Amino acid sequence: MIVQDVARGVHSGFPMCCIAFFVLAWNRRNLRGGWDLYERLLDATEPMAGYVRCPVCVLRGRVARAHYCTDACRGKAGARAA
Repeated sequence: MIVQDVARGVHSGFPMCCIAFFVLAWNRRNLRGGWDLYERLLDATEPMAGYVRCPVCVLRGRVARAHYCTDACRGKAGARAA
């Protein structure tokens, strides 16, 4: 699952720092809890980003332009089914 998440993030054009944050921290949030405040911060700063931004990108106001897969992406590494 981690390899798929990384491949999907790269394919979608997300910053590597955000991919690492998603894979290493965000995906495990339900195991530890305490993410409600961060989720509210994400919604308040850029609700339509389309991905989970890492704390550094949130603080810097950095938002990558998300790529959403289409039929043309089929078969490419990291592509989601359209």
